[in-house]
Amino acid sequence: MLDAVRCLVRCLQRRKRTLIGRSRDWARPFASMSPLASAPSCPAFLSSPLATAQPLLRVRLLRSLLDQPASLPSLRPTSSFVHARPTSASRLPPPAAASRSFSSSDQPVQSEEARPHVPAAPEIHPTAVVDPAATLGRGVRIGPFSVVGPHASLGEDVCLHSHVVIAGHTSIGEGTTVYSHATVGAAPQDRKHAATHRSELRIGRHCRLFEYAHVSGGTQGGGGVTSIGDECLVMSHTHVGHDCSLGARVVLASGSALAGHVVVGDAATISGHSCVHQRVAIGRGAFLAGASVLVDDLIPFGLAIGNRAQLHSLNLRGIRRSAVSATEQRAMLRAFRFLFQLPPDHFYKPLQLPNLSSLQERAKQLHMPQHPHVMAMVDFILGSRPHTSNRALCQPRLSSSPSHSS
Repeated sequence: MLDAVRCLVRCLQRRKRTLIGRSRDWARPFASMSPLASAPSCPAFLSSPLATAQPLLRVRLLRSLLDQPASLPSLRPTSSFVHARPTSASRLPPPAAASRSFSSSDQPVQSEEARPHVPAAPEIHPTAVVDPAATLGRGVRIGPFSVVGPHASLGEDVCLHSHVVIAGHTSIGEGTTVYSHATVGAAPQDRKHAATHRSELRIGRHCRLFEYAHVSGGTQGGGGVTSIGDECLVMSHTHVGHDCSLGARVVLASGSALAGHVVVGDAATISGHSCVHQRVAIGRGAFLAGASVLVDDLIPFGLAIGNRAQLHSLNLRGIRRSAVSATEQRAMLRAFRFLFQLPPDHFYKPLQLPNLSSLQERAKQLHMPQHPHVMAMVDFILGSRPHTSNRALCQPRLSSSPSHSS
């Protein structure tokens, strides 16, 4: 009997039909299948519950018979059992059909992988202190000994590791992770700030703030808001001062510090142990080298280095990572050398424009709308910066030397 069941399973396998996925094939009457209908030596099988069962339940019944062989009458395999018709490749089930499952009522149900993810309720460690007035999204996890203030708002799937402090009017976007001993939304370190003024901090989605990071809220003199964009990486032992504004995908390496009112563009990088003076603007895609002190505005895509950092070159590595075309890269290098009067090299032909003494006058001559990255540098030089502090521009060391003018 067990051999007969195994022969039936082999027959179905030879017909290249999936026992679960090919529900349309099982919808046919079982007795109409040619291999079984032409089996005269199996009357006991045709009268058994296996032959009269519903098409889809027949699959489960076959599996149960392998475990309980006594429930099936004695059968003898014949040649008609192992005979199978060829099946074309066009009738094979789609790949997704093999992952479907069916309930006992023959109705298709979603598999576990196809079901939409439903965030769980917030998980709060017993030793954490969370104010009842705080707003917690679904899936929030708060580790041991963490403190969440009454004006905090945590989005979905925010994770706070141990010993994290969330203070002030702080809102954290979904998917952000804050690691141990970080202080987020702390009171501004500004003598002019009064405790009665509202201090707000906004952190975007999918950011990571590592150990001992310190982020201050805003002050009344700077709009009252400190903001961090989406997908920012704030490494360990970093400081973000009051009223700072960070774009998306900004990287603050370990030990770096931003003073108050600093504006950092998208995808900029501040390397380890670097400091940025207050009210300095850093353009998008710029790079400040390690252990540097930046006191002037840094153009977009610029690379600065040194104590009282000076403009060294363009951030070519970051530009290439941004998938900028080769034509755009050449235009940026030619414009950069023309703007800052750097000596020409043997790779790129210099721009044939009048050599004026003022950087702003040279920038006004440079009109290349077909190259948006070049125009971003030009607009930054001409004053379209995110603040009105009128700080000087970070420039190369020898830009004013007559021997290096083109």
